[in-house]
Amino acid sequence: MVRIGTLPVRLLALDYGASLVWGPEIVDKAIIGATRQVDPRTGVVSFVKNGRSVFECHPLEKPRLIFQLGSADPQLAVEALRVIENDVAGVGLNCGCPKSFSLQGGMGAALLKDPERLCSILEALVKATDLPIDAKIRLLPLPEPSTSAAAPPAPAASDAAPAPTAPTADALPSATTPAPAPDTPTASSSEDPAAAAPPAEPTIPLVRLILSTGIQNLTVHCRTQSMRSSQPALLARMAPLVALARDRGVPIVVNGDGDGWGNFARTCEVSGGVGAVMVARGAEANVSCFRREGVLDPERDVIPRLLRVALATNNHYSNTKYLLNAMNLHLSPTPPSRERNRALKQAMNQARSYEAMCAAFGIGEDEVEKARDAGREGIERLVPAWAERRSEIVRDEGEY
Repeated sequence: MVRIGTLPVRLLALDYGASLVWGPEIVDKAIIGATRQVDPRTGVVSFVKNGRSVFECHPLEKPRLIFQLGSADPQLAVEALRVIENDVAGVGLNCGCPKSFSLQGGMGAALLKDPERLCSILEALVKATDLPIDAKIRLLPLPEPSTSAAAPPAPAASDAAPAPTAPTADALPSATTPAPAPDTPTASSSEDPAAAAPPAEPTIPLVRLILSTGIQNLTVHCRTQSMRSSQPALLARMAPLVALARDRGVPIVVNGDGDGWGNFARTCEVSGGVGAVMVARGAEANVSCFRREGVLDPERDVIPRLLRVALATNNHYSNTKYLLNAMNLHLSPTPPSRERNRALKQAMNQARSYEAMCAAFGIGEDEVEKARDAGREGIERLVPAWAERRSEIVRDEGEY
């Protein structure tokens, strides 16, 4: 969610019903030394370093905002925490990013191969703050199947167990007949009961160590480091991890192939009874996926709202344009025709200013100026459902 989980998207996600929102991953050295600046008109908080804003947030989202941290060093992680801890509700250590930049710096998924370092960072964060600390990991790969010469011959085709049906690209595997994923070898029948038993979940020892650090939440992306988003998430492998976390009293969140409320119940079922689902690509495609009633039309509803929130929070235009181009206009109750979709995409790509982008979606110049001048109270009016819910949170949980 780099460049996607920015302030306008987070505010809309909360308004549409998200329980928590994560910011884009920020590397420790990038935020250390940043100066906190507050826009008195909008209330937007910017952390500025070398003349550039590294991270923006708003008091309106603070009760449910998790700062996502990239780090490979306990001391640097704590220094980064100190910069932002008064403006967020929690901090999440990213231990799953497979990008080369993270791996070369010993961050992200590289930490999965260095549990001692990973746990030392989490322990340092836990000791340094009263904020809840989250760790987001990926599944570890299953061991390679044995190729020993002593292994029994494979059974005849007529004796082999029937292969489960593979899921389609937009469907989850069945809870009772999970499809074998690229990382999951398929067991065949054998006279040796041990040979037919599924391999033990290799992520369990790592999770056990992580839970011992004192973190208050664990998020698991149900893919291994080598897997990509086009491959089905290995949701069925979550069950023993869910049981372990439940025994330790730590909430656990599953990530992978969730599209919001559309497949929430099924995702929880397949994942062994997990109670919370993190949505990334689904929110990128249409942030209204957090509505229990279903997604809204991007052209008529979501994009105009996003533009107004972006204008009100003074979001950089290049980022707003990136957000809009990442959306899926067909993920709608009333998908546009091929011609309309092409025309909208062309107008979005050609737009060089907020005025031009807004004009493509029927927002006039007067409305653009009104959104720009909204101020802090105006921002709250743009996300009324969340503003009301936030008031309840403040009343029940204390001042933010």
